Amino acid sequence: MKHLQTYRLFENQVTLTPEQERWLDECTEGKWTLNPQTGLVDVRGNFDCSRENLQDFKGIRFGEIGRNFSCWDNSLTSLEGAPQEVWGGFYCYDNSLTSLEGAPQEVLGDFSCGYNSLTSLEGAPQEVGGGFYCGDNPVSEKTLLKIFQEMQEGHTYSQALKRLALEIPKEDWDLLDKSGVELDAKFAKGASVLRRFL
Repeated sequence: MKHLQTYRLFENQVTLTPEQERWLDECTEGKWTLNPQTGLVDVRGNFDCSRENLQDFKGIRFGEIGRNFSCWDNSLTSLEGAPQEVWGGFYCYDNSLTSLEGAPQEVLGDFSCGYNSLTSLEGAPQEVGGGFYCGDNPVSEKTLLKIFQEMQEGHTYSQALKRLALEIPKEDWDLLDKSGVELDAKFAKGASVLRRFL
């Protein structure tokens, strides 16, 4: 006789705390909904949690945002929990981000990540329909834009660094996070010598 395995469909449902619900109500211009199976919060409209001195998104993970998502002028060090798809613009400038891990992968409008501490574009969106603004970071805007362009052409962050290794100025190269980027030792030494003459 076969034994049937039964499943409890709703035991892993996610709920929000009253504090999280209040925060969503305050920051949403439109309507938000929670998918209890995935735990993701979708917003039909704009979401603006700027200037709240946030270090994270209060344990909330976002799914789709119908318009703009603004989290600028906070103390974010990570974009973990940020939406993965934004139908408008995504504004995370003026925080303490060192990389873009956790950032939306599809942004139909502008993506603005200036005035941070970016030394890596790991996690940058795969698709940005508007402009990509990354000025006023330790690594120059010109270098970050070159890396982003390579990533838009289907290369990973580490592949982009390898492809651009000789084009990136020494002052930027020294600042870039190269962990996980395997450069051939001879190439790396040659590039270092070559940079002295550029």
